[in-house]
Amino acid sequence: MATALLQQNELEHAIETAGQALTQLSGVRSERSVQALRDFRSRLEPHRGEAVVRDFERQALPLLGAAA
Repeated sequence: MATALLQQNELEHAIETAGQALTQLSGVRSERSVQALRDFRSRLEPHRGEAVVRDFERQALPLLGAAA
């Protein structure tokens, strides 16, 4: 869902949706879900300068690690 929103140029809504996924995944080890979030994070590359993206990066770091 977050990727679809990002493709529609709904950056803030996409980040909000991805943040909800991060919250739901805390404590869960689903490689498929983690991979989907890694893919989403890589799609954020053009928006790295946005504060909302930097906040998401900080939130995602414990689950996804530093590598994309």
